[in-house]
Amino acid sequence: MSRKRIGRSLQVLAVLVVAASLLFGGWIVVLSQQRKVAADATVHHYMYVFPDGKVVAYDMDNNFQVVPSQSFSLPTTNTRGAIASVVNHVMYVSWGGTGGSKGNGSMLAYDMLTNTILWRQNYAHGIDAMAVTNDGKSIFMPDGADSTDGKWYIENALTGQDTGSVINTQSIAGDYGPHNTLIDINANGQYIYLDDQHGGPHYVYKYTTTAPYTLVGRIGPFQNDLRPMTINNTESLLFQTVTGLLGFQVADVNTGKVLYTTTIQKPAGRSCSHSGGAPSHGVSLSPDNTQLYVVDYTCDSVDVFDVTGLPASAPRQVADIPLTAYAAEGWVLHSRDGKYVFVGDDGDVVNTATRGVVAKSLADLRNSRRVVEVDWQNGQPSLTTGRHGLGYTPSSPGDINSDGTVNVFDFSILLSHFNTAYTPADLNGDGTVNVLDQNILIGHFGT
Repeated sequence: MSRKRIGRSLQVLAVLVVAASLLFGGWIVVLSQQRKVAADATVHHYMYVFPDGKVVAYDMDNNFQVVPSQSFSLPTTNTRGAIASVVNHVMYVSWGGTGGSKGNGSMLAYDMLTNTILWRQNYAHGIDAMAVTNDGKSIFMPDGADSTDGKWYIENALTGQDTGSVINTQSIAGDYGPHNTLIDINANGQYIYLDDQHGGPHYVYKYTTTAPYTLVGRIGPFQNDLRPMTINNTESLLFQTVTGLLGFQVADVNTGKVLYTTTIQKPAGRSCSHSGGAPSHGVSLSPDNTQLYVVDYTCDSVDVFDVTGLPASAPRQVADIPLTAYAAEGWVLHSRDGKYVFVGDDGDVVNTATRGVVAKSLADLRNSRRVVEVDWQNGQPSLTTGRHGLGYTPSSPGDINSDGTVNVFDFSILLSHFNTAYTPADLNGDGTVNVLDQNILIGHFGT
């Protein structure tokens, strides 16, 4: 055997050892547990919303009907964050105080396979819109928009306990009120983007997601307090909404400079009766990175921008879509396949092909801006979008979890479904996950 082949075999063996450690260490465990979703090969596309005290799932394959088996009660009030991890099949929900005068908060973990609450943590600090790392090991929890610091606490995702590690953005430039947290699902989720809602400079901070949590750069300054954000698939462009701006700003992530400030042009004759501090509290990039959907709270609409000319030319407004009516500031999120945009605080669902509303005033979507897609196949969660509408990188063969890279996590998923008909891991389409699929994955490992 040639040295090259021996080296490749050793690399694959190392990958299998790590994958096995993940499998049997408890990160991906497939047991004969009761499951709420049919254990068939069909992919079920569910959008979960998190109004106070419950979780409600809408079926994107069945006219957005509520899925009773995926809708349940939770002991939550003032829900602030909701995320899911496919790696450890857990939903995380944060609620309670957002720091400062609003007090401390809590978080719980809900196992989507056993339908049980695994743990609940009451913190000695505030909570807000957190993010979980792609490997399902760590959660970055902001101290809350009402806190007077800039702290994000790193929690152990298996227990919810504080690890003792803290990122403090206030010490860099004086921003405070930690609020939005974004980890890109592409490129292994190496970086995390942190939004303080208040402060002077108004920067977005980019850190590594692994210890010692190094500051990579800061993006901005933006023109006012920071609101929802998103990024494209290559993490080269950041789209940021801010207080007082009907529209958004675009920044170059690598240089940190703001490139464009884009305002929404209201249609002539439109009655616009709302007013508020954050008129564009919602922004979602289409999965193919071509269009940006932005909330217009003042006119009860969502506006669409062509962003294919970036960074050379500014975003171009191409559509204004009237909605039913916002009950609060709003939120928008694309489905992972790009077919729909869900509008939080309004309840409407937009078909992106026709730019028409295909579901109106879904009750629980109207009462929440915490929205996360989780897809299911063979009775197990197979994909999640997170809460931010990101641009995605087209998958390589073997990128089972669609994180942009064929890596150890894809190996773990493949091994956990060995000798089954699990479609995402059946890379050659022969109906069974087997050694042939394993060889395909090995051939594309690292791409």
